[in-house]
Amino acid sequence: MRAVSDPYADLFPRRRERDRDRERPPKDAFVEGARQVLLARWGTSLATRVADLPGGQAEFPLVSGNGRIVGDVVWLDGMDSPEWKSATLSEHVWVMGHVAAADRRFLLVGQDLDLVTRWVARRRGMLDGVELWSLDGDQLERLA
Repeated sequence: MRAVSDPYADLFPRRRERDRDRERPPKDAFVEGARQVLLARWGTSLATRVADLPGGQAEFPLVSGNGRIVGDVVWLDGMDSPEWKSATLSEHVWVMGHVAAADRRFLLVGQDLDLVTRWVARRRGMLDGVELWSLDGDQLERLA
């Protein structure tokens, strides 16, 4: 099937952006970029794999081949409420804290860094060995 150009694209630039985003969702692009940055920084390839949790398994987007490094992406985009964002971050930290047999457990955030920094200042004790990193382009910074 041939793609038809949108005759109103010039009048509605957001429609053009939305259509482009539909091709590759921003979170997927962020995860792919993160894999490249982490490969260069840590020297290991990360992919979507299953990791063990108490009572079962879960799939995480940033797992090393031997399962010794397990990471997840906290995606806060699209949430209006700071309380929802904080609750989502807390949930991700709690889950990562229960990943079994990983030497390195981490979370990666790419947006709303002010909120994440405030969360870390108030709830650092919840991390329990879970590393929190921010990624902006190719700039990787450890937050906690």
